[in-house]
Amino acid sequence: FGFFLFLILTEAVLRLSGWAMLCVQEYNNLRSLKRAGAYKIICVGESTTAGQYPCFLEEILNNNSRKMKFSVIDKGEPGVTTSIIIWRINAYLDSYRPDIVIAMMGINDWGKAIPYGINPESEPGFFLNSLRTYKLARLVWLHALAKAKEAGFYRPQAKLDAQGYFELGRTYR
Repeated sequence: FGFFLFLILTEAVLRLSGWAMLCVQEYNNLRSLKRAGAYKIICVGESTTAGQYPCFLEEILNNNSRKMKFSVIDKGEPGVTTSIIIWRINAYLDSYRPDIVIAMMGINDWGKAIPYGINPESEPGFFLNSLRTYKLARLVWLHALAKAKEAGFYRPQAKLDAQGYFELGRTYR
């Protein structure tokens, strides 16, 4: 019971902190949108976008342009996949009516094929992949594997499967 209570509390804290970050991001977006007549740019993506380059892009563009003003909207969201971004893009376009869209995505997809027009919430495993505690555990596991590789305890071995695609085999010492 204690372990499940720990998981539930961890999930709640991670979600609350994520919500707080998104509130700050949305506040900055609304502040940026108040520029009348500004050229609107929306940046969509994952954690490599969220709170990263959009604020610098807006500052650089506005500091280097005398005639035109720019409004950069940061719609990056940590942990999302390309299929979720594609699923949400029409709502972003309708809400913000940007002049240009910059997309930086694919890092969280882990080699998945991205079929267009499928609701990502209906994908198998969506519930598990939506849990912050699962993502945290996965990151810890990947970090442990990377450290094991550095120490020489783990060596991934690439080989071809029956269809001719690379399959990642694992060998341990």
